[in-house]
Amino acid sequence: MSFLVMDHVSARYGNIPALFDASLSVERGETIALLGANGAGKTTTLRSISRMVRTSGRIVLDGRDLSRLSTSDVARAGVAHVPEGRGTLVELTVKENLVLGGYGARRKEIRRRMSEVFDTLPRLAERQDQRAGTLSGGEQQMLAIGRALMSEPRLLLLDEPSLGLSPRTTSDVYELIQRTIRERDMTVVLAEQDVGYAMEVADRAYVLQAGYVQDVGPTEDLQVSLVNQYLA
Repeated sequence: MSFLVMDHVSARYGNIPALFDASLSVERGETIALLGANGAGKTTTLRSISRMVRTSGRIVLDGRDLSRLSTSDVARAGVAHVPEGRGTLVELTVKENLVLGGYGARRKEIRRRMSEVFDTLPRLAERQDQRAGTLSGGEQQMLAIGRALMSEPRLLLLDEPSLGLSPRTTSDVYELIQRTIRERDMTVVLAEQDVGYAMEVADRAYVLQAGYVQDVGPTEDLQVSLVNQYLA
């Protein structure tokens, strides 16, 4: 069985359906991109995996059924979710945000993980005593990723990491994502509207439209599906 499997998953917000009979699989160490226009179901797919939305169907991580677990139990199972909009705690410092990311670990272990995050993200090390709300958009996105890494996840979910960033800053963030995947051999599911950047880092992609999975394959093979969706 694949490392992550979504088997005929549907999701809804209250009485409003948002994802329909979606199936996908991710191998260990693979990066999967979820592509599609705004409202296609990318965010809902990630929220389904991390149990932030009500679903039907099965979601299995490394042989363990996540479908009945709480969001906190899923996090303890090794899933870290960087939400759209970053979700940093703006009144806390960079260092305090990172400590929260390692919640539950011993102090010595938190110090070790933080040192590794600072090695990967020296810009955060320079600003560790600065309040998160005073960071630039790109730095806040890097902090959100760094905080997720503090839990040493087996699966990293990234939701629209380029949102609201300039092209140059987006390039910096994606350089970090590529380095993180390479250095930590991460398994990643990435939701992104910026197709160019997503295709640079992903091994395969799923194309979503109006809550349905429309196509799947190696990123270089999906040009027609993407053109049709974005021009629809």
